[in-house]
Amino acid sequence: MEVHVPLLRQFPGLLTLEIRRVSGAPIGESKFHMLVEASFDSRTAMDKALSSREGKAVARDLMMFAADLVTVFHCEPVV
Repeated sequence: MEVHVPLLRQFPGLLTLEIRRVSGAPIGESKFHMLVEASFDSRTAMDKALSSREGKAVARDLMMFAADLVTVFHCEPVV
């Protein structure tokens, strides 16, 4: 939280950043612990942010503390 979240907040074009702790699943335990949702104006804006200097810093930091734990999804709104 002290290092990674401030890096996330520096993404160029970031619209919203939401961080949630997973509290359970419908059946049994969830294999996920945290959910981070970062939204951008478009896929192009997200791609630009991910390939930026700041985006590369976020990726490096994430791999330092969660390389074996993280699952990354890219999503687009349906409605």
